[in-house]
Order: sequence, then structure tokens, then C-alpha cells
Amino acid sequence: MERFTNYISVTLLAITLFSCAKNEWTPEIEAKFKVDAKEGMLKKGKGMLSEDQVDYIVDCSVQKFKQQNILPNDAKKPENESKVKQAAKECAQEWLTKNQDKIGKSILAE
Repeated sequence: MERFTNYISVTLLAITLFSCAKNEWTPEIEAKFKVDAKEGMLKKGKGMLSEDQVDYIVDCSVQKFKQQNILPNDAKKPENESKVKQAAKECAQEWLTKNQDKIGKSILAE
């Protein structure tokens, strides 16, 4: 019986360690996260945002998530929803600030 419980304990520990690695910012997970986020923003934006804007917002947001210790799977949790929205809002405002001259020139050209 003791052997059996040791086996189960080792198995549970291995499963726990293996599953924890899936919720870390590895280059592969970050790339997949960015692709999924970009696709989602382009669909929801329905042409209101350019790919350049979306790329900047997604890259910036991921950096903010990392700074706030929000892991990939945690970004979808309800308790982090306000942090995720705030990060995206800040990143969108940063993009506008950095590209204000370009936007003004394109409006004047029309």
C-alpha cells in the first residue's frame, strides 16, 4: 500500500509540475498568445484598427502582463479582466501618442 501511495504521489507531482509549465511565458506560448490576441482584436475591431495598431497593442499588452505577473492562462480569468482591459487601453493610447503626427498628416491629406 505504501508503494502504491508513493507511486500516486510521484505521479501527481509530475503532473503538477508539467501542467505548471504550460502557464508560463515561453517564446512559443507568447507567440501563440499574440497570434490569438491579434486575430481576436481584428475580428472585434471590424476594420477600425489597422494591423500596425493591433500589433503594437498586443506586443505592448503582453509586456504589461509580464510586468504585472499575469500569466498566459490567467489573462482570461475574470479577476484579471480589468487589468487586461487597462493594459490594452494604455497601449492604444501609447500608440496614438507615438503616431499623432502621422495621423494628423493623413487626415490633412484627405
